[in-house]
Amino acid sequence: MPLRDGVTIVVTVFNKEYCLPLVVSALKRQSCPYPIEFIFVDDGSTDGSLDLICALTRDIDNVLIISQKNGGPTKALNRGLRFSNTVHTKGLDGDDILPPHATSLLLDALASHRECRWAYGGSATYDTFPPDTSSLFRNVASGNPAPYVVEDQLRKSLHNPHTNPSAWIAETAFLRSVDFCDDDIFIQDYSLELRMAANSPVVFVPSHIFYSHAVVTDRRMSANGRQTLHDCNLAVANLFSDYPKLIGPYGWDAARRVSGRAWHWARRHEGKTLMSSEYRNFVASRLRVGDPARIMRESCASFGGGIRKPGADDSFRVVVARGRFENDALVSRRDRPVLPLRPGSAAAAAAASTDAP
Repeated sequence: MPLRDGVTIVVTVFNKEYCLPLVVSALKRQSCPYPIEFIFVDDGSTDGSLDLICALTRDIDNVLIISQKNGGPTKALNRGLRFSNTVHTKGLDGDDILPPHATSLLLDALASHRECRWAYGGSATYDTFPPDTSSLFRNVASGNPAPYVVEDQLRKSLHNPHTNPSAWIAETAFLRSVDFCDDDIFIQDYSLELRMAANSPVVFVPSHIFYSHAVVTDRRMSANGRQTLHDCNLAVANLFSDYPKLIGPYGWDAARRVSGRAWHWARRHEGKTLMSSEYRNFVASRLRVGDPARIMRESCASFGGGIRKPGADDSFRVVVARGRFENDALVSRRDRPVLPLRPGSAAAAAAASTDAP
């Protein structure tokens, strides 16, 4: 199926009712020379987010709203990415705010650097909620340095994550070719960054592409250090399993980084000592002794219990399919589990209209 001209913004949402009006308002103000389509994936919210998405997007022409059982950020993002059918796709976390020129700045950077199949930009935080968006957006689209191709982004990314879905845009065909996020990792951000960095150079836009709230609360997965560190190490281990040719140029640097995370966590939080496997792998990675792929894989077991995996239930529901999505073959498929919606809710009413022949 040929891709449509334009860009799709995939928004993943879990219990973001408090900030959705601001997020959706910013999406409606996106300036872009190409058609924009919006996909919202509600990951089993319990706070009314799904009904609010339906209400806030009534005046958006091209919108797809999906509700799924709570399966985690990776499952939600992968769901939305698989429904994107435009030339370019942009991610967005459901509590981040895009300034009006964010999408066009990223697209312009790709247009001027044809060797790159993805682009990302910088970010900033705001302290008070709701923020004064007029002052936040002053630095966007003017007075910023020119975009540039990052030298060896993969090596930088292996040391530390540089993006989240709100920061990047990519060719949809490229996202499909790298097979999206790792399906066995709960938090989505890092694995997709690594896969993209391993397969294409990237152009960086030195401007604020999105804004996030500075206060980290239990609403955000980044508040869970154990889960975050585990998922970072698992993303690295999976990368080298999928791309073994990378072990030669990058393997030991990656093993040193992930074994350091594992040892420091295990020592501080799990009571591990110098006699532990975590410390042995930590030392071996610095001496370059043994198998770096094994060290990376073993590091994933160092973060104790309570590690979440993506949910196994694959049921979901197309709640709204408007505009370009109405006759999209990807959307109209019926051979899939169907998620029931709460009777009498705005989402159920919207879905009934969508389901009607």
